[in-house]
Amino acid sequence: TSLGGVMAVTRQLFAHTAVKKVVMVGLPHQRSCMHLDTVFTFVDGQTCVQFPPIIEHEVHNVFEFSASDDPDRFTTRAWPSLKLALEALLGHSMHFIPCGGSDLLSQQREQWTDGANLFAVAPNVVIAYERNQRTFEALRQLGFHVVDAENFLNYYGNGGVPEGPRVAIKLIGHELSRGRGGPRCMTLPVQRLG
Repeated sequence: TSLGGVMAVTRQLFAHTAVKKVVMVGLPHQRSCMHLDTVFTFVDGQTCVQFPPIIEHEVHNVFEFSASDDPDRFTTRAWPSLKLALEALLGHSMHFIPCGGSDLLSQQREQWTDGANLFAVAPNVVIAYERNQRTFEALRQLGFHVVDAENFLNYYGNGGVPEGPRVAIKLIGHELSRGRGGPRCMTLPVQRLG
């Protein structure tokens, strides 16, 4: 989306809704960064999986638009990173899990295969492509129980999504990832209730 497009949507949101702030993240014009979900997704209200070179490093690509008393005007503030912006705007610290782990080459490799594009079925229950092993290892180190989809379904059956434990579900998706879309992208037509 262009800056002009973001500003037009922002004006409409401020004029016709209760929205008071909009945060824009500038992404590189690369196929691997088609939209924000390809480099950043929430696991819960305080935890995210992200691609550090774009989201956590200070690359000055984040802009905050705030509503003013005049509906035709708003203020703008630049932020060094999305991590700093979110922590300030949400009023609490955030835990940022690097897709691909701590190694830059692994981060780049797993970001290309949608390592940061997880789908949160519920807080702390996420689905990700099984090929992103270093991302799963980073989740495991934070206390996530990593299981494949078949074992998850066998264990929980029709009992619903578990509450309490942190679970990362490995999804086979070799052909899906070739089309440039991760589990979150693939579920956008689905409406979550509750």
